[in-house]
Amino acid sequence: MQDGSVNVYSHAGRRMIPSLNLGSPCAMIQSCKTALLLLAVSGKLTCLNVKSQAAYFPPTTVDPLLSPPNCTILSAAVRPNGAPIIQCSSGVTYSFDSQLCSWIKLSERWWAEGSDVWQGRQRANKDVVASIEGAISAMAGTAEHRERPEWWNAALTLGHLESKMHAAKALESPSEYKQALLLYARKIADEGFRAKGEELIKDLFGPVFWRPGREDCWCPMVVGMHKRDLLREVLSVFAKSKTLTKLALDWQDMLKKAANDETV
Repeated sequence: MQDGSVNVYSHAGRRMIPSLNLGSPCAMIQSCKTALLLLAVSGKLTCLNVKSQAAYFPPTTVDPLLSPPNCTILSAAVRPNGAPIIQCSSGVTYSFDSQLCSWIKLSERWWAEGSDVWQGRQRANKDVVASIEGAISAMAGTAEHRERPEWWNAALTLGHLESKMHAAKALESPSEYKQALLLYARKIADEGFRAKGEELIKDLFGPVFWRPGREDCWCPMVVGMHKRDLLREVLSVFAKSKTLTKLALDWQDMLKKAANDETV
């Protein structure tokens, strides 16, 4: 409404939540299952779960996303977990991370300049991260060719895959997270980056003596999948490489021992 109030009704016409007052009229309204996104003309963003009648995070503003000159918001959407997706004319798509209390980049046209895994032609893809990249590509056009150093593609591809994993996690897209993870493992193996490989292994393995219920910042799950199950597949990728075979075999033994200890 013009006074900034919002009413949410069920299919039968019942008011599902009290009338909201956003302070200014809505510019965009989107929903997905029980998640509702409200973007006011003032830039105030609200994301609610209409079933539980609770906000996913305190109301925030999109002003930081509009800092580039002449930048505008092209579209807004919301995921079932309440994560907003804001596409900007700057070629960057954002979401708000409730744990970090900050806007995060889901993807940007920068990755198209050298990443081997850019999915710019998949706008109609059912996978959310791939669709975001497709939308960015459709808006960006063709980038001019530039001479780059030899390491450019490898560095950009690894950075892009790390970004895709963070985006898939934020938007709760398990299939895209696993796909990016295994491509990341394969790229690390191809380049022979042992330090990166070992860091990834330790992140998925967690504490050696971890037990359920133990107070620890490490979580055994990521987007609904067990990290150690994902680690088995990562180690299989490493084991087939020419440079990380021994690293993989050592950690496969460690994983077997940890599994045996858990069953005792």
